[in-house]
Amino acid sequence: MAETNRLYAELPAISINESVSRVMISGFLMNIRGVTVGEIEEVKVALSEAVTNVILHAYPEDDKGKIYIKAILDGNQLTLKVWDKGCGIPNLTRAMEPMFSGSGSAERTGMGFTVMQSFMDGLDVRSSVDSGTSIVMTKHLGIGT
Repeated sequence: MAETNRLYAELPAISINESVSRVMISGFLMNIRGVTVGEIEEVKVALSEAVTNVILHAYPEDDKGKIYIKAILDGNQLTLKVWDKGCGIPNLTRAMEPMFSGSGSAERTGMGFTVMQSFMDGLDVRSSVDSGTSIVMTKHLGIGT
């Protein structure tokens, strides 16, 4: 019977924590028998996109809040949840369209949700204005297959 393993982190919504989240999830997955380097890389990219969205959009510049991350590995099913208690997304349908960026910056491609969706098996995004956003991603890992 496969074990369930859990990870929880609460981090300030500052840019350095995008790379911290990547290292954290790598460490969580890297010693699990059967998980491939490719799978770890895909999860790292998806997680960093979610964390970057919080850093860029959830909190006003002068009021940085927290990023909450939870990972649950149950058998070969990974569930990642990233959430915030920030401003929320007023038009979630529009925000999830490829090439849409709410930042107004030419440096941003607006592909964050698309990237998350392409590297993970499941993506569920929920948001409420003035209450925050929750991103839940799932991935079936090739453990023992």
